[in-house]
Amino acid sequence: MTTRIVPMYHQIYLTLKNDIDHGKYNSTKPFPNEIVLAKKFGVSRVTLRRTLDMLQREGLIVRRPGIGTFAAPPDKRVKFRGTIDSFFDALKAGKTRYKTELIDHQIVPTPAFLLEQYPDIGETCIRAKKVSSSAEGPIHFGTHYYPQSQFKSGKKGAGSEKSLLVFLKKFRVDAGRMDLVIGAALADLEVSQHLGVQAGSPVIVTKRITHDQKGNPVEFMHAMTRPDRYEYIMQFSGHSPGHHPF
Repeated sequence: MTTRIVPMYHQIYLTLKNDIDHGKYNSTKPFPNEIVLAKKFGVSRVTLRRTLDMLQREGLIVRRPGIGTFAAPPDKRVKFRGTIDSFFDALKAGKTRYKTELIDHQIVPTPAFLLEQYPDIGETCIRAKKVSSSAEGPIHFGTHYYPQSQFKSGKKGAGSEKSLLVFLKKFRVDAGRMDLVIGAALADLEVSQHLGVQAGSPVIVTKRITHDQKGNPVEFMHAMTRPDRYEYIMQFSGHSPGHHPF
């Protein structure tokens, strides 16, 4: 088993970003100077500057020569919120700030993990890779699989849609159960290239399997999302007095 170590500059980035998110630094209270911060984290000023450059590129800090470094005002920070599926299912033209680009669309052997879970899914799938972006840059890189036996494989076939809702409507699929798992991972080379992050950077991982009313899988998604540009919100509520969702 190979152990992957997050670079020191990125560990400092995560710490400072957390401090910004929790109000330790703001647009009126400056960060300590570079010498103090470098000593605090036990790194060189070169390493620290790399961290600050990263924060600045992502719009989280503002450097004012001769005055200091400040957290960017909240309305200037790059951050989008949404319910669990709002990002993936609300990408309708003209109704969001996001755009989705189809970067790969082809027929491939069905992945082993899908065959193990669904032996009758078929030997081939339509694979589509998509990148969703805002004006600030890429946010989400997703790989989608659709059973070829159920859907067309041409240019207008499954995978060319901008969202799951459009896909379901296009093929008249009556959606049933949806299984969703959210975790974290480190970006590999492909993910880093499409999301514009350093290889080894932490990313949010979302796995989703959508079934029709008969329980047949109609779409599997494996997605990587930049945590500095998007966050998920989950809301729970009891259905009746005395009952809790956890």
